[in-house]
Amino acid sequence: MAATYDNLGLQFLYPENWTIVEQSQGEMYSASVTLQSPGTSCWTVHRYPSTCSQKQLVEQLVAGMRKEYPELEEEPFVVQLAGEESRGVRIYFYYLDLLVSWCLTPITMEGQVFLFEFQAEDQEFDEMESVFLALATSVLGNAPSSASETS
Repeated sequence: MAATYDNLGLQFLYPENWTIVEQSQGEMYSASVTLQSPGTSCWTVHRYPSTCSQKQLVEQLVAGMRKEYPELEEEPFVVQLAGEESRGVRIYFYYLDLLVSWCLTPITMEGQVFLFEFQAEDQEFDEMESVFLALATSVLGNAPSSASETS
């Protein structure tokens, strides 16, 4: 079964056995929600105004990770989200004894920039990638236009 998240101007379906571990509003973004699977998978959506640069958002997060994990490896990550091509990055780094995959994929839709983070142990990542994409598609399919949002 699926559970429904409906808060902070975001609405989406997610697996009922996943847990909401963080939700917030910030100065730079208007909403951020993180979900944790029963395994090692973690999924986050950040929503920003359309004035934010997708490229700069990704570069800032990668730079922060590079400080923590200087030997991380990075490659392009291109996916289709809501019929649009999203170009992001996939990063690999070691945490304890685990190889972790972390993807950042931005997309502009309905006058807003959405930045999705997908993270899991590398083998689990491959198994969960379709779930990550379904979560992102659910967010985008329910995205209100920025003109209809109330502040």
